[in-house]
Amino acid sequence: VLGQAMIPAEASGVVFTASPTGKDDGLIWINAGYGLGEGVVSGRVNSDVYRVDKKTLGIVYKEIRKKDTAFYPSSAGIEERPVSAELAEKAVLSDEEIKKLAGLSLNVEAIGQPSWLSSNCFSDIEWAFLNKRFYILQVRPICDSKNNRMAQESILKAVVYQKEKPLTISELYNLLEQGNISKAKDGSCESRMK
Repeated sequence: VLGQAMIPAEASGVVFTASPTGKDDGLIWINAGYGLGEGVVSGRVNSDVYRVDKKTLGIVYKEIRKKDTAFYPSSAGIEERPVSAELAEKAVLSDEEIKKLAGLSLNVEAIGQPSWLSSNCFSDIEWAFLNKRFYILQVRPICDSKNNRMAQESILKAVVYQKEKPLTISELYNLLEQGNISKAKDGSCESRMK
């Protein structure tokens, strides 16, 4: 049994490294809300929508939505609470944070792309933000129908294993946060960690 500590996120959401339909539109799609991701993922709360150009990491679309409620940890588990009036109509993430999350998402996608998979497979990423740091909570492939089954069967191995050697959490964080990753010619991921 795997246990994972809950991150009492200030903000959280979902990133798609291509259109949520699985078609590559050259954009990274980000939804962001205050608190835990429960409300954003379930669609029960309004979330900001950002789109970022994959090549330049320039923000090409930004929709700041009024956020009435958010989910937060409580002694009873998770509770929905009102968002303060001062935050309700403010952007959840700054432009700098949006770009940082977009770059981090591309690194996640690079790690999770097995060499035998076509370029028609992208990532659906759940994330959290706390104390000026992003946390990757979960990654799933979004693929065209031809590659979907193969990707789902192998994505965990591709992300967690690097040349049959398990990555530690700190190594994985370094790869994602610092961008210390490159794809070898054979398609496997090789870190440039020292």
